[in-house]
Amino acid sequence: MSDKQNTVNGWTNYQTWATYTWLVNDEQSSNYWREQTESCRTRALQCPEFETGEWSADETAQTLLTEQLKEEFEDASPLTEPTAYADLLEASFEEIDWREIAEAFLVDFRNDESTRPVKAAFRPGRFMVAARASDSLPPDEIATALGKHLAGDWGDVCEEDRQANEESLKDGLRLLSVYHTSDGTKFWIITEADRSATTVLLPEEY
Repeated sequence: MSDKQNTVNGWTNYQTWATYTWLVNDEQSSNYWREQTESCRTRALQCPEFETGEWSADETAQTLLTEQLKEEFEDASPLTEPTAYADLLEASFEEIDWREIAEAFLVDFRNDESTRPVKAAFRPGRFMVAARASDSLPPDEIATALGKHLAGDWGDVCEEDRQANEESLKDGLRLLSVYHTSDGTKFWIITEADRSATTVLLPEEY
């Protein structure tokens, strides 16, 4: 299997992408990690590795943030007793590339107004990206669109579908958003009526 087939939406694997997505699309979590990212930038300037020139400021901050992400996330695991579920969760944790997430945070939270978190209007369930969408859509544009979708910004839908989505928020029905990438590629984000999953896909994949 090729490296391309092993990646998910440009990320090392599904575990890494899914962890990053959950961390940035929850308002409280995103605010917290924005603060921690800035804290690591500041602390990096006081580290011996930076002072001696062994690492750059960004490399030092990334290392600090990587260690903090891994430690805090694993410490918060709800499964503490030795069970099959705990073993499976631990195995999944081992697949997460925390350094890749730390690098993304250092880029995402660099005083960019567009990355400020928004309050989710509903629970999205599990995030998924369909195969062709994963191959053709830029990761940052998917992340931006997911944030808008979760906030109730339905993108480029018609007025009838916009009103249908507003009713669906109240009645617990399916939600559909339509977006376009910077190069004009049209894609959809659909959240199931039971809120079990939210999928990014191209129209032809529906």
